[in-house]
Amino acid sequence: MITYYEDNQLSENFNSKEFDSPDIPFSGNNVKRGLVVKLQMLRHLYKSSIHINSGVRSVEHNNKVGGIANSEHLTGEAVDIKCDNSIMRHELLSLALIVGFTRVGIGKSYLHLGVSATRIKNVYWLY
Repeated sequence: MITYYEDNQLSENFNSKEFDSPDIPFSGNNVKRGLVVKLQMLRHLYKSSIHINSGVRSVEHNNKVGGIANSEHLTGEAVDIKCDNSIMRHELLSLALIVGFTRVGIGKSYLHLGVSATRIKNVYWLY
């Protein structure tokens, strides 16, 4: 169960501002609880900070960054997290699977982690 903290703190290590679309302040408040729970579990297992490159997106920002029209980012069901190198990518990907992420996109410098309940599960794709 997720514990809500003061000052936009969603969990021990994640603040709603980290999930904001750059063009809409406070949009990070729309991130799905299940995503935050899994990210927090990932953070505990990883034992180091996790940087969110992209969380909740407005339609405009999603279009600007080349996101797909029905992106999980639009509904607060996905994040892209920073991966600086292949070792970090391997470790984060392995742990993400352990905590139950079933929708994973693999980019050169990031991982897309999604939790959509309405999308196909157990899928991995490359950017």
